[in-house]
Amino acid sequence: MEFTPSTQIKLAELMRLQLEAEAAAESLRQRLSRNPDFDIHKAFNDLDLDRNGYITFEEFSSLL
Repeated sequence: MEFTPSTQIKLAELMRLQLEAEAAAESLRQRLSRNPDFDIHKAFNDLDLDRNGYITFEEFSSLL
């Protein structure tokens, strides 16, 4: 299967953006892991206002 040149460009851009997002997430994870005051479980529980195990858009928006 072959893609058109414009589709190839869009797919390459998509892959580049995905890799950049993954690198940024990993960088953030590493920085947070070096911070002894940060607890990911507490942060999640602070955002999960209805305690259903999921963070909804509304719950996340309340943080902002």
